[in-house]
Amino acid sequence: MMRLWSKVGLAVGACDSVRLAATAAALALCLSPLSHAATFDPRAFVSRAVELIEQGQFTFARAWLDPAVVAHRLHPHERSHAYYLRGYSFQAQGMHVSAAQDYARALEFDAENPAALVARGSLHFHGDGVRSDKSLAFGFFARAAAAGHAAGEYHLGYAYLTGAGPAHDLEEARVWLERAAQQGHEAAMVQLAASYRTAFTDEPDPEQAKQWYERALEAGSAEAPVALGYMVRSGELKGASVAQAAAYFKQGAERGSGNGMANLAHAYLTGRGLEQDFNAARQWFARAAALEAPGSFVGLGHIFEAGLGVTADSDEAMAWYRRGAEAGFSRPTLRLVRLLLAEGREDEASEWLERVLAAGTAEALNGYAWLRATSSAAGVRNGELALAQAQQAVALEPNAAYLDTLAAAYAELGQFDKALATQREALAVAAGNEDLVRELNRRLGAYAQGRPWRE
Repeated sequence: MMRLWSKVGLAVGACDSVRLAATAAALALCLSPLSHAATFDPRAFVSRAVELIEQGQFTFARAWLDPAVVAHRLHPHERSHAYYLRGYSFQAQGMHVSAAQDYARALEFDAENPAALVARGSLHFHGDGVRSDKSLAFGFFARAAAAGHAAGEYHLGYAYLTGAGPAHDLEEARVWLERAAQQGHEAAMVQLAASYRTAFTDEPDPEQAKQWYERALEAGSAEAPVALGYMVRSGELKGASVAQAAAYFKQGAERGSGNGMANLAHAYLTGRGLEQDFNAARQWFARAAALEAPGSFVGLGHIFEAGLGVTADSDEAMAWYRRGAEAGFSRPTLRLVRLLLAEGREDEASEWLERVLAAGTAEALNGYAWLRATSSAAGVRNGELALAQAQQAVALEPNAAYLDTLAAAYAELGQFDKALATQREALAVAAGNEDLVRELNRRLGAYAQGRPWRE
């Protein structure tokens, strides 16, 4: 039981997987112990609620907790635990305001209840039902961590790692993440491994990262094998093959990771590390989409747009791209924009294109800028908007593709000297990539003739 509550930071927000068909008779049967006041034992009610929560029956659990939280025979610490459990049941069903109220009550009866501290902190961290305040969340996590609570140590370490609340402090992050990891906290192991990679340090240590990911994998983590797959695929782990990357993705997928499913599907789609199998790709992308995993919506849309293992169906493709766009992902949004433009629906395409900027990533900014600079639809092209976003993308990540977009933006504005200079810079960065160099040279030739690029 205590193991479940120690992981509240990860468990809260999970969906109630049990559909409750509660009739008045069933509820009366569930609450039948209340009719025997002489035998009412609030501790037994709390224990029964824990069993129901473990089964995902959160509404029924609250039927047992409601009388328990007000029972006179509970010690303040026990009452605090009961309020925390009820708050957990609310949060698991997305009722964050009610959860926040119960967590506050839990802390009234035991100000140092570590599970309630972490739970309340997680609400403020994400702005769920309470004001978004990462500094306040940090304070809750710090109090739980000081008590040696694994979830508190994990959240505190993660806050230091990402700079959420306090300033970024890599060494302090590792101290707290390792303390949580030593208590068997899987997510702490995963984040501790990540702290040794280039996203968080200028001195990456791939072997140290691998060791912590492997420990998390042994502890049952679904995301650790996915991370190892990324390391293999990106070349961080030398001497590994694409087949090993696919094997890691498969392991993550089979453990329930949406990211693992999407990457396994991509391996089947491309034949990288696995025998190409469009049907398997479609099935795994569909499972990943049910979990709203990034990449799944683009994958399914591409399969139907290109007719890979299915009859080509642009309407079905658009439906998948739209679902991804509605979920806030930039790649399917850009694909949706392209299909809308192909159908002449410029106004709708422009509306969706503006939403891409919300992602704030270099990839999203670059995709936006490319369409604004090169689209054959005059109503979509806007050189000034393209230039502003292309410059931001290059500032975040000065790779050849983003420099190529920046050159296209200059060309759209008629600034061909800058377009040529930027395109030559892109060519220098792309040296060795023959296909990309060939494409960049095509655009260089257009700019040399004073022509902007059109798609």
